[in-house]
Amino acid sequence: MRDKNSIAAIPVPALVALAVLLLAACARPPAEEAIRARIAAMEAAVEARDASSFLLGISEDFAGADGASDRRALRGLLAAQFLGSDRVSVVLGPPEITVHGDDRATVRIGAVVTGGRLLPERVETLSIESGWRLEDGEWRCYVARWSRGSDRR
Repeated sequence: MRDKNSIAAIPVPALVALAVLLLAACARPPAEEAIRARIAAMEAAVEARDASSFLLGISEDFAGADGASDRRALRGLLAAQFLGSDRVSVVLGPPEITVHGDDRATVRIGAVVTGGRLLPERVETLSIESGWRLEDGEWRCYVARWSRGSDRR
């Protein structure tokens, strides 16, 4: 006699359906986790002085600094940072991520960026607010504004 509370009491088709649902749920990380992973990859790309890898997290139609900057200008900003320093370091504060529906998010984060030759010659503190969207299964930043200093908008 089967115990009605045992797993053996569950019909095989129901077990298969449950397994498929669990695998499907594991196939895609939650939005916040995926955005955090993307931000970490972008941070690592800056420290590796790899603008191309950083830009994987930026939408083709990116608009920054209230429309004064686009994706190409952002690449130039990174290049200038890399040229002026042998070493670039980024320290990020904990991101505040607000997910809007299934495909949009807002991220607020503080960053300290240092650069220099042997010792950091430049230290810049930034407050960044950015908009993210899901594009072809990947989270990308499509708009951002930043200010120098630690004040948040």
